[in-house]
Amino acid sequence: MILNVDRNSKIPVFQQVVNQIIELINNGTLGTGEILPSSRDMAKMIGVNRTTVVRVYSELGAQGYVESSPGSYTTVRKRQSAISEQEDDIQNNSFVQNVFRDNHNLSYDAMMHYIENGKAMEKEKINFLQLSPDARLVDIKHTKACMRDILKDTQASHFVFTHARGYQPLRHEIVKQMKLHSIYANDKNVLITNGSLQSLQLIFQTFSKPGDYIAIENPSYSIMWLIAKIFQLNVIEIPITGKGMDLHILEKVLNEKPVRFIYVMPTYQNPTGLSMPQDKRERLVQLCDGKDCIIIEDSIEEELKYSGKTYLPVKAIDKKGQVIYLGTYTKVMAPGLRIGWIIGIPECIKKLTVVKSIFEISSTTISQMFLYNFLIRGAYNMHLRKIVRVFKKRMKIAVSAIKKYIPVEKIEWTEPYGGYMIWLKLLTKPQRNIENHFSDYGVLIHNGQYFFANEQPNNYIRICIAQTNEREIEEGIKRIGEAISALEYISFI
Repeated sequence: MILNVDRNSKIPVFQQVVNQIIELINNGTLGTGEILPSSRDMAKMIGVNRTTVVRVYSELGAQGYVESSPGSYTTVRKRQSAISEQEDDIQNNSFVQNVFRDNHNLSYDAMMHYIENGKAMEKEKINFLQLSPDARLVDIKHTKACMRDILKDTQASHFVFTHARGYQPLRHEIVKQMKLHSIYANDKNVLITNGSLQSLQLIFQTFSKPGDYIAIENPSYSIMWLIAKIFQLNVIEIPITGKGMDLHILEKVLNEKPVRFIYVMPTYQNPTGLSMPQDKRERLVQLCDGKDCIIIEDSIEEELKYSGKTYLPVKAIDKKGQVIYLGTYTKVMAPGLRIGWIIGIPECIKKLTVVKSIFEISSTTISQMFLYNFLIRGAYNMHLRKIVRVFKKRMKIAVSAIKKYIPVEKIEWTEPYGGYMIWLKLLTKPQRNIENHFSDYGVLIHNGQYFFANEQPNNYIRICIAQTNEREIEEGIKRIGEAISALEYISFI
């Protein structure tokens, strides 16, 4: 056995010896059962310290190439080769398909395509696809200052678990913020989560069972259809009118079926951007009076009001504790922050907290401490005022551009009064790959079909201005107008 040590190499001597012995074993020069020199003899052979050889044999043993015991020789062992790359046939064999069988019947390939590629935006294309705030608006100065405040305090417990319900000072700030929306909560009513998606997951993990009925606005947040499928809920689709969920149909459903959940986005609904008027919010609560029904109020864009009337959250008029309110900082600040919250009665929060603690001891402490600092500095209110001012202008430009560039006879839409979204129904010949059609014109939109429970006869598109500036909005909607103009008009749709 000949080993060469290059002392001028950047690779440590220890690693050089390990690599060479592994190569000799892999190519068959050293066979199974062959005895390696003692550590003393090996050290003399290659001119290194005996300690280095002991370390080499220890590493080879850890990787399964050799075996030894105190007072015995070190011998080469028969080692099953490791798989260096995942083979395609492993992905497709029947054993793997059976072991990892699908229990939910989801469109895994399509969803993985979106997960892998949905955020890889082409530079020359204008992004109306993603519902996350424009990172160019983040105040870097305040952000750095808040992080410095956390890290300079060496006594702070920001590297340990925080309370399962979240960092207490942040919970208190959320309580203050909710009072501005006429939701009068106490600390015991608040649970901090990793965004609204975790909030939804916790609610269904805690309070649902397979077969429960859930009423969902149609169209609605696309992930809700998938969540309902995973938790094996029976979905009842409630159409949306120009004023939100059709409560006449909901009332009929409530009288006919034991509805367990109602999922509603009353303010700047996703994807339509519509808001439910105050009288309908009050009527929604009345309809659920005396029924064992939980109203889930998802208010991801509650803060983003540009014009029109201000309506009370449904939770603000909930006298019996049936409403669970979901809030988030993601849609105003940054999606990577991943902080949301749930407001509910103490019994509700207690059970949600216990379930959360089973799967996650606590949410990230540093993120919560950062956000708390951001809030108490007044930086959040400054950021919110900036966001509302900027997007009020951007939405005005978007609305004007739609009226200017898109043929009026080829669309139906309602002007939103807040939020980031504009919803268009296309009165044109349906296209199977509608996203590709718009992409060919240099603009990325969200296929509206994903927001419906079932296939629709029309094409719908969601335009989201969250990540676009004024110039991009004007140019992007001009491109959308050109793309729609190229579609065939169908008068009877």
